[in-house]
Amino acid sequence: MKLNMQAATFLLVDDDAVGIVAVKRALRNLKISNETLVANDGRKALEILEAAVAQAGGNLPPFIITLDMHMPRMNGAEFLVEIAKHPVLKSAIVLAFDSDPFETKVCSTKEHLIAGRLCKDNTKSTLGSSLEGLEQRSTLLEYSV
Repeated sequence: MKLNMQAATFLLVDDDAVGIVAVKRALRNLKISNETLVANDGRKALEILEAAVAQAGGNLPPFIITLDMHMPRMNGAEFLVEIAKHPVLKSAIVLAFDSDPFETKVCSTKEHLIAGRLCKDNTKSTLGSSLEGLEQRSTLLEYSV
């Protein structure tokens, strides 16, 4: 499995329209212009990721996923379990909304990689901090002027 060195696509996984708008606004304020997709639950997010893998010939193009933990159909914890089992999807970068610190701590101790934590009350600051902590940020992020 190889990670392509191209700009990442942001995948916003959230069933709350206000939360989606907050992340999009934070990206704009941080002058990040990467492509952004939206999934209203974990099941739809899996479909998007699997389609991207199929289109890329079995490799996962770079994705940065912002993940709400509380959603219908497939919640954030269930989504993490599914991508952890997948040999290609488990390399995705996940930034989890930390509305319940205990829940996201439990998810991360189950060998799920949560690369950063976000707070819906301060999305711009926590998103900016989480993105600053990414090793590959220089190749994953596109900035507007």
